[in-house]
Amino acid sequence: MTSALAVGVTAEMAAARAPGIFKRPQKAVFRVVVEGTGEAMRRVAGTGSNGVCDISTDTISHESYHYGRGRNFEVVFTRFARRVPPIMNRRGRRSPATSFRVQGGYTATAQGHATRRGDGTLCQPVDETVGDENGCGERRGGLDMALNYAEGKLELDLFNEFPRLPGGGCGSNGVETSSGNPLLGWRGFPVVKPKRLPARRIFGLMHAFVVELSSGPVRQVSVSPIAGFPVDVIDEGEHTAKVRFIRLNR
Repeated sequence: MTSALAVGVTAEMAAARAPGIFKRPQKAVFRVVVEGTGEAMRRVAGTGSNGVCDISTDTISHESYHYGRGRNFEVVFTRFARRVPPIMNRRGRRSPATSFRVQGGYTATAQGHATRRGDGTLCQPVDETVGDENGCGERRGGLDMALNYAEGKLELDLFNEFPRLPGGGCGSNGVETSSGNPLLGWRGFPVVKPKRLPARRIFGLMHAFVVELSSGPVRQVSVSPIAGFPVDVIDEGEHTAKVRFIRLNR
């Protein structure tokens, strides 16, 4: 017997005798269904003057959104030892980041008004009521998301998506550039908190189980300087999701 072969046999025998080490990795295969919903709001309010124009704004933009993925999304959990957390891969891929695409949409509404007053030769007075912009109403689209499993916890987040910037969309106006798309709305979901998913559930006998994820209420307050005076900006949002695992290998 060569020395290399002897070392291999010795290592294999040691692993077989080590407590908690499996002779063969455990595997669990699931079809995954992901569904999420959320609400978002942006309020912009302020009054002031830049010496030429008197400006006033008070607008509220609101979005409710939903998304889902229910087909052709399968993952594999692999566990090598009892005390080591399993790893999760999308079935047929080696990368641990299980990116996938969801389909959904949102409904956008807005109310309020913004005004600019002053000498017509210098100020160009404007009086706008928001809520009828092109971005209002129902919109549909797709988003890239990622489901990951790290240190025994399930994580869900947007994947390579850039949030829409305020200043456009439903609620925007020609007086200031802070009203419009809620910062925590579509493509800007608050991050849901990781949720523990124990190995005993993954490799147990249940045919299906659901992991519920939530960001909890999120609130952000800022001051945006517009045309020489501060505007108060409040963003609020909440994002919840359900991840359903349906066992395939039993």
